[in-house]
Amino acid sequence: MQETDDIGAAIRAAAATVSAPATLRERVVADQDRGRVRHRRRFGLFASAGAVAAALIVALVLTLPGGGTAPVDQAAELALSEPAGAPPAPMAGTNRLKAVVDDVAFPDWSASHGWRAVGQRTGQVDGREAKTVFYENDAGRRIGYTVVSGPPIAVPDGRRRTVAGTDVTLLRHEGATVATWRARGQTCVLAAEDVSGDELAKLASWTGYSA
Repeated sequence: MQETDDIGAAIRAAAATVSAPATLRERVVADQDRGRVRHRRRFGLFASAGAVAAALIVALVLTLPGGGTAPVDQAAELALSEPAGAPPAPMAGTNRLKAVVDDVAFPDWSASHGWRAVGQRTGQVDGREAKTVFYENDAGRRIGYTVVSGPPIAVPDGRRRTVAGTDVTLLRHEGATVATWRARGQTCVLAAEDVSGDELAKLASWTGYSA
């Protein structure tokens, strides 16, 4: 009987010896799985941080003054926007409106060119105040006329024309025609979606800017 008990104990000890590496293997596999989970979590955190950083960079670019848009394009966007107020009234006895930016008065083109003022709005161009007056003709076409306060802004290359002594640069902005020139040292911009560059250049040559 003692001999049988000794043999059984030996067998149990051997079995325990054999099962130990299996248990160890299971523990190693579990540790590896946990390591992979931690790695994925860290990677996910890094990826999320990268996405947040990229979003912040995009937001910063979009909130910079002008959103990175050239000043003349900013002025054109104002001229192509919608009126925010009633049009300025005509100034009695003149061909000007009661709207002025620095030394530049807005024209009353209703009698001379067939364009009547229909609205106005203010905004900013390159961090400076700008005013826009909107005009319409009998055909229902509309133009926006923006004058930017302060020193002249840079003008990109475009088609140059000189009309009645006024040097005009014609450009395109998002499908619209844009004319820009300087009057009494101020930057002026006309923009329209369905008016020719020749017509805008003709309007730019108006000489009654003195406020």
